[in-house]
Amino acid sequence: MNLRNNRVKPLEMYLRSQLWGNETVLTTDELDSIGVPSVATVGHDSEPPNDSGRSTNEDDVPSMNQSIVSRLREKVKCMSSAEKQAVLLFDEISIKKHLQYSSPHDFIENFEDLGVLGRTSRIGTQVMVFMVRGLILKWKLPVAYYVSAGSMKSSSLKILLIDVVKSLLEIGLQIRSVICDQGSNNRAVFRELGVTTEFPFFYVNDKKIYALFDTPHLIKSVRNTLLKGNIHINNKEVSFDDIRKFYDLDKTNKIRANVELTDSHINPNAFEKMKINLASQIFSQKLATGLETVVQTGEIKSKTMKNTAQFLKKMNTLFDILNSRLLKDENPYRRPLSVRNPQVENVLREFLQWVSEWKVLNPKTKRERKNIYCISGLQHTIRGVLEMWSDLREEGYSFLLTSRLQQDPLENLFSAVRSKGFNFNPSCANIRASLQFNIFMGLQQPPETKNCETDDDISLDLGDPNQTKPLLLREHELQQALETEYLASSSSNTDEEYVPPTLEFSESLETCSIYYVAGYLLYKIINKFKCKICENILSDDSEIPLGDKKELLIVFRDYGRESSEKVQHLKRPSEYLARVVKLIVEVFYSIINKYKHCCNIMTILKNTAETEIKRQWEEWFRDDQCLEHRKFATKVLLRILLLKVVKWYSVELKGAAKRTAGEILSKSSESVNGLIPYYDVIPIINNRRGIMCISFVGYCFTFGFTYRVIQQRTNSSHLLAANIKQTDIT
Repeated sequence: MNLRNNRVKPLEMYLRSQLWGNETVLTTDELDSIGVPSVATVGHDSEPPNDSGRSTNEDDVPSMNQSIVSRLREKVKCMSSAEKQAVLLFDEISIKKHLQYSSPHDFIENFEDLGVLGRTSRIGTQVMVFMVRGLILKWKLPVAYYVSAGSMKSSSLKILLIDVVKSLLEIGLQIRSVICDQGSNNRAVFRELGVTTEFPFFYVNDKKIYALFDTPHLIKSVRNTLLKGNIHINNKEVSFDDIRKFYDLDKTNKIRANVELTDSHINPNAFEKMKINLASQIFSQKLATGLETVVQTGEIKSKTMKNTAQFLKKMNTLFDILNSRLLKDENPYRRPLSVRNPQVENVLREFLQWVSEWKVLNPKTKRERKNIYCISGLQHTIRGVLEMWSDLREEGYSFLLTSRLQQDPLENLFSAVRSKGFNFNPSCANIRASLQFNIFMGLQQPPETKNCETDDDISLDLGDPNQTKPLLLREHELQQALETEYLASSSSNTDEEYVPPTLEFSESLETCSIYYVAGYLLYKIINKFKCKICENILSDDSEIPLGDKKELLIVFRDYGRESSEKVQHLKRPSEYLARVVKLIVEVFYSIINKYKHCCNIMTILKNTAETEIKRQWEEWFRDDQCLEHRKFATKVLLRILLLKVVKWYSVELKGAAKRTAGEILSKSSESVNGLIPYYDVIPIINNRRGIMCISFVGYCFTFGFTYRVIQQRTNSSHLLAANIKQTDIT
């Protein structure tokens, strides 16, 4: 069987455990649609039946799958009350206009099919998928899909949504909420159901159903709003220009305070604006502390910089509260809403008031804009989460993990459908086959480039109705504590003193970053060797209050620190260690360009750097009992610098490729009336042939013309050339 390595085992085990029947017939098209290239042979004595022996039932046509409903009904009978608590996710995925005759079902796929609302002769371009997900327990299951010509109308979506909810309630599931993004049709459905910001729920069969918006999509919308204009909160202005200024300063430093920040974060294109991870990394404590640092060092003059930093901090905390995944976490705001953790609920209520104070002004008229849906959406969702938690608490449930109220499983399913096999534009048949595999075999996994966090939900096994135990969340599985950046430890004194190298520090963001990295090295040395001599020499245990501008980044990122004038959770390095770090950084950047193409690069860098450091300051490598510790610190720092440089090189190369693609498209479109180039560059690695190519995707087409990417293959050691050719449509 010619399958991808990571799928051979589960698929082979599944096939060997089943008798060949209607449900286990796997056609080549269906395998291709989920990223399995082809089937040559099957290691089993039995032969699968041909198409003529397949069932012609309607289990797999768009609608509530009756086979799934009947099996799920039997499954629900064996579930506990906690397992029955569930939420319903729904979202649309685009499909290509491609008609295909389905022999088993005897109809042509890809026409508009709205289930109980009937089929039409219009060509489908969107598929609406419904997925049910456990609220207390980790399980998930796609239950229905519908094909629509264009985005589904709110009147149709309302009928189908209520129909799906009723079906799930009738089989015994306790649907607590429906969750979607803020698409215009979704907002319209909520309005038609009587849902408002003050009353974020509706009723089906006298059962209260909360209508919530997906939190990651709301965070992304807030970022996009900030990109377009400033946000005003109680006469304080928040500006994205402050983040741009910080990035322009930080990227010129050898030691960066925020190496994760890239051009994609600051100037996202149309595709990058849809990436949730880029938005969430903007609203981070790390970036906020960077802004606070440059304000204190005076490197950037801005009236709004402090306001922007505070806004980023609050958004980070709000997202933490609405994204809790563990019962116990060292960050108190990442803990669940719980009877044992009432402060999280109190803070969330404060955020509800805070968001209500946001205003976005029209840049021309200076009047408040009323169509900023992310503001009302955040209020709506926060109030809905609080009221749902209140209901659950009254029913005896002790906690609510707010990440269960997100669309991650559905987004990951869409990512798997699009990317496995590089199927960026799936057809209706691809969607159907993917849903079948996800339901009955659970083979699909999202790619690493997915748009959200990986969900750890278990695909509900409908084969054995009694098999419910593996779904249970055991408390110890959720009690993993995330490590803080550094661990606090005690210090001791010795009489030995060392004179640091004569390197001058300026009051700058780069200097603050050097001290921060020095603190990390100090933590690594103490944690590995438990050496009191190193701890005494390399740490600063003085009683001098934290006030030096060189230590600002440590102060701002000591997240658990309250009013104490000492560092509580991070490490405070001595000036001696900070100067050593600066020396190593300068040596590294003086030699990296010379050796960056070499094999065994880490060994070469280590040996060359040690030689150069000994020449400039021999004391660091003096032969004593701590020599091994200092060599370890040098190696760790060189490795950190190497990884950061490689990452930054990659970012620059990607940016250069995008600029080149833009120039090609711009020149090619000059002679074409009305063509608007709209592009992204996607590097694709083909591991089977050892070939790397660049594909251009996402063009806007005009009538009569199109652009075709002609990939000219060379040998496996060279980059494929991507040439764009203008051709008439004939």
